[in-house]
Amino acid sequence: MNSVVEMTSAEAVSGLLDIVKAQEPILDCTYGSGDFWIGSSRKVYGLDLDPLRAKDEQADFRSLRFSDGEYPTVVFDPPFHPYVGSAEETQFKGMGKNDKELRTNFDAGLRECWRVTSRHLLVKCQGFVHNHTPQWMPLWCIPICGEPFEWLIVARDHKRISGRWINTFSLRRNHADYLIFDKHGNKR
Repeated sequence: MNSVVEMTSAEAVSGLLDIVKAQEPILDCTYGSGDFWIGSSRKVYGLDLDPLRAKDEQADFRSLRFSDGEYPTVVFDPPFHPYVGSAEETQFKGMGKNDKELRTNFDAGLRECWRVTSRHLLVKCQGFVHNHTPQWMPLWCIPICGEPFEWLIVARDHKRISGRWINTFSLRRNHADYLIFDKHGNKR
């Protein structure tokens, strides 16, 4: 597997979990529509804040009921936009009223996921620019989880472009970052 690829989210998650020989059951704290698990036979317990999207249980990833280290593998794919009243918000949901609240909620969820895993945490996120300020979400993980064991960048053919953008002063990010952390460190 290369470090920058075009593939589905299910292929990305499966590949990273295979690399670390992730143990089951897997706790997916942000199950959503279950796209990570298409074609998978892995044992996954799926949570979501939206009861219509929760596979097994409605729950808020910022406050998990599980004990420390209860799951060997945890997956975290939080919303990565603040509520800004745009098409991006509709597509990706929102988390917080602004970039500061987004960061606070992201950190709270990441800490909970790191607490609940006994070994591996897979995080999907994306850096972007909001209010002319870069939001480097992948780097937000390092103070909480340490250096990633692996970092996969998955490119996509297209990306929604906001109609509000008249002039662009930053690169368009048409990729997602998948980071996997190991509580044993990043040594092979």
